[in-house]
Amino acid sequence: MGPSRSARRQWTVLALMVVLLSAGSAFADGPRSPLAKCSALWANGRALVDVAAEHLLSEDLVRLIHLGMAGRLQVEVTLIRRQPFWFDAVVLEERRELVVTALAAGGGLVLDGTRALRDVDRLELDRLALRPRPEVLPEEVDRYRVEVKLRFQVITAASLRQVARWIASGDGEDQGAVSGRLLDAVASDLTREASARCDVELTAPAARH
Repeated sequence: MGPSRSARRQWTVLALMVVLLSAGSAFADGPRSPLAKCSALWANGRALVDVAAEHLLSEDLVRLIHLGMAGRLQVEVTLIRRQPFWFDAVVLEERRELVVTALAAGGGLVLDGTRALRDVDRLELDRLALRPRPEVLPEEVDRYRVEVKLRFQVITAASLRQVARWIASGDGEDQGAVSGRLLDAVASDLTREASARCDVELTAPAARH
């Protein structure tokens, strides 16, 4: 490949990244910002955590999924113990990655290939059970809280690098045509994030008859 052709392809890649970055800014700055909620109940030595998110899947990202791309939802749940006069302590962490895909023939979206998403504007995750060690006494439960972080992404930096390599060289060469920082910035701008925190509460004792 001659220098002029390589240069033209590099400029093509850069132009493509700028377009994607502009589109991504429109996604991120839409009228509805992502919102996460959580609740945590203590029962049988476990913190039972329910997580819900609103507006995490924007209309533009849902459209990309219907075009054949897969969305990835990263879930991070952390159980934290408050420590007076000292830094709070991380007791337990759990991370999950869920995949959002579209059904064929104009169908809806499914989570991890099994669960249909009837309302893409409100996403409810399966309950998570966190069992810390050593066991927490009931009178100490009020010292604990849960922090949740959600990250939804359809286009990743890795997928953008593949596009850039294909445009820049077509044969896997000249992989440095586009700055990695630029690709990371584009992918980051096409990401929706939300976080929440909630105190762990004791379940009410069962009523006696």
